[in-house]
Amino acid sequence: MIDEYADRIWNGESDDSIVDTGMDGKGVQLVADGLARRPGFGNVITFETEGELILFDTSSPFSAAKLHAWSKAPLTTAFYSHGHIDHVFGAAPVEESGPRATIFAHKAVVARFER
Repeated sequence: MIDEYADRIWNGESDDSIVDTGMDGKGVQLVADGLARRPGFGNVITFETEGELILFDTSSPFSAAKLHAWSKAPLTTAFYSHGHIDHVFGAAPVEESGPRATIFAHKAVVARFER
């Protein structure tokens, strides 16, 4: 059952908010001024400061729109905790409306991408 659910999320056929039952599909949750979290299949911590958006993990390409709806600031910096697609494939959709972000990641992430 979990593999079917993961496939639906991967294909963009399902909202991943079921992972955090407190979300009810609400998207990004404000924690403090300029700080929010987007819980779900790939959690994201967002920082908005002085007209720029900084992300710790970027979620999936399907969840990135929710992040961009929360903040119209350009994504300038992202940190990848590891190379799973639900943590690193959300930068590209956000970058479509702005400059490319600087990405920081462990060197093993590059090897994972090359696989």
